[in-house]
Amino acid sequence: MLRITNSMMISRAMRNQSNNLRNMDKWNNDLNAMTHLHKPSDDPVKVGRTLRLQSEITLSTQYSDNLDSAKSWLETTESSLSEVNKVMQRIREITVQGANGVLKEDDKSKISQEIGQLRDHLINVSNQTYTGRHIFSGYRSDLAFTNSDGTYNENANTLGVSYQSMEYKVGVSQNLQVNYTGDRIFGSPYSEATITGKRLEFANDPATNPELTTQFDFEIKLDIQKKKLDPATGKPVLDGSGNPILEDAKTITINSDPTKEYKNGDIDSVVNDLNAQIKAYIPAGYEDKVKFVVDKDRIAIVSRDYDIETTVVEINAAGVPTDKLGKSGLENKPNVEATQPLKPMFEMLTKLQGLLEAGDSENISKMLSDVDAHLQNILQVSGEIGAKINMVDIMQTRMDETLISTKDLLSKTRDTNMGEAIMNLSIAEAVYKSSLAVSARIIQPTLVDFLR
Repeated sequence: MLRITNSMMISRAMRNQSNNLRNMDKWNNDLNAMTHLHKPSDDPVKVGRTLRLQSEITLSTQYSDNLDSAKSWLETTESSLSEVNKVMQRIREITVQGANGVLKEDDKSKISQEIGQLRDHLINVSNQTYTGRHIFSGYRSDLAFTNSDGTYNENANTLGVSYQSMEYKVGVSQNLQVNYTGDRIFGSPYSEATITGKRLEFANDPATNPELTTQFDFEIKLDIQKKKLDPATGKPVLDGSGNPILEDAKTITINSDPTKEYKNGDIDSVVNDLNAQIKAYIPAGYEDKVKFVVDKDRIAIVSRDYDIETTVVEINAAGVPTDKLGKSGLENKPNVEATQPLKPMFEMLTKLQGLLEAGDSENISKMLSDVDAHLQNILQVSGEIGAKINMVDIMQTRMDETLISTKDLLSKTRDTNMGEAIMNLSIAEAVYKSSLAVSARIIQPTLVDFLR
């Protein structure tokens, strides 16, 4: 039979008191920290789910902030276009007045002056900024899109191709383009350029295989004709049908270097090598009038003073090692539709101002079609922006709802149940106090207490 000693009773009582105190400390800690997950061992499954939910909330918050920024950018652009539309409407009104043959010369002079003022105002609008960035300058948002004289800033280098897109990431696999290059709004100086491009593909994925290289062996044939330019104005000379007069027809052949290896994704080096070749065939003073450019993952060719047609042929793809060639090649896909761009707005207004000063009512009347084309373009772009803003509002509402539901699930997974924790703390406190009272009774009095 087991003999129960006094020391055994005291040891067991102290151990039970410690356990009761630990239970009370747990519930007290849960209440103070507002969570019942203090370390991974508390509940590994819930801890893992909590980390995933917190990561999702962080991403959703960032996407929500991006949507706010995207909407502000779009609203700034929409406001600018609204102002451009009002100015162009006024220009149309006074152009109709200027086309009236019964107006006095003094009246036409006043109309010309007003158009000059409106033109200057449009130049200011074309250099509108959002958070210090010029919204119509494409990638070079640090540069003004338009110079003070109404010419486009060549350093902005939009090149007549609307590929310089500023995008916000608004979802796991969703980007939203928020900008419109000035060419789209105010017309392109690359009038009647034939813009044709081919997709250039590199082997494997440069993100995961940055050191892999690709070799190319292709030939690009360019059939080009220079537009005849007016020496006085530098503008193309038109025939009776309004088409540019072409001269100096020639065919240029550009070849890739099949021995050169390009790092994955380094399409800029390919374009630079092609441009180095083309300069040898272009007359002095026109070197930058025909050039290859990077249009996302494609090579495009753009020109202002030349009419160009391209043919691309892979010469000896089979002779290139497959581990180098991979999926490289040139697909027969145009990168930009060869459409007739708008005439530059500021050049048009300068011409209109000159016609008004000269009192040429007949040609002023003909200019109305150009004004209407710009008005139609502004309305079309405004409609696109309005649709994007509506879409952003819908996405923002959905993102807010997602955030609320995710935070609610996180709270149910991680947070302390206040009612249950308070009740359990009260129970643990009562048990601890009871254990103290019981222990006081079972601990034997000391010899001094006995002598008393």
